[in-house]
Amino acid sequence: MNTARSESCTLAHPLHRGWKVFLVAASLLFSLGYVALAVIAWGWRDWVGFFDGAPRSFVCLGMIVLFVGTFLFGCNVSTGRHDRPRNNWIFLPMFLVGLAMGWLPPYDDRRNIWTLAGHWAPYFGMLAFFAGTVLRIGAVRTLGPRHSVWVSVQEDHHLTTTGLYRFIRHPSYLGALLAVFGWALAFRSVAGLALGTLMIPPIVSRMAAEEEMLIAEFGSPYREYQRRTRRILPGLY
Repeated sequence: MNTARSESCTLAHPLHRGWKVFLVAASLLFSLGYVALAVIAWGWRDWVGFFDGAPRSFVCLGMIVLFVGTFLFGCNVSTGRHDRPRNNWIFLPMFLVGLAMGWLPPYDDRRNIWTLAGHWAPYFGMLAFFAGTVLRIGAVRTLGPRHSVWVSVQEDHHLTTTGLYRFIRHPSYLGALLAVFGWALAFRSVAGLALGTLMIPPIVSRMAAEEEMLIAEFGSPYREYQRRTRRILPGLY
């Protein structure tokens, strides 16, 4: 969420600190389960072979860092002053595609089904996943506890245009897309790359919903910010 609020926000309350511990623990368990899904798809009896590949091991560790870091560095589930729940439809397709991404690329890689030739793809995927993780966590860190999973206006918020937000309006979503395609490439999966494109429409919808809300909240300052930046690719989009 590309809004911010003052450091005196209510997330400093002990109850919210408890929520943070819960969210970090839940994200750790989910990410471990996601890695387990990939190992099962590869073939549980050959789990040593799964982790023998450096790119596969890297993106699995990166997946844990990505999920845990998102909540460790501040992302929360607060709806703030008000939110726009009509855009919450995106979570279902993203969840289903995410599960398919956890299974299909390692399954194909192990059996050499629709895989990319050569040794470059897994290492390129590893680099893409690393870049995506840095962008995603960097964006969350910039906003800290003012980053929400919902399209919402937080209490005492202000517009953030510093750090990564100085160059693009949605660095966290660029990071997410790089991680998705990096995961598929780490397993040489053509089908995984195709699946990854299904993540684009929900993310574009989310960016549009956020910007509509921010225009309504900030007016001309946000429109000026839009004029001098791009959504996720400087100079392009």
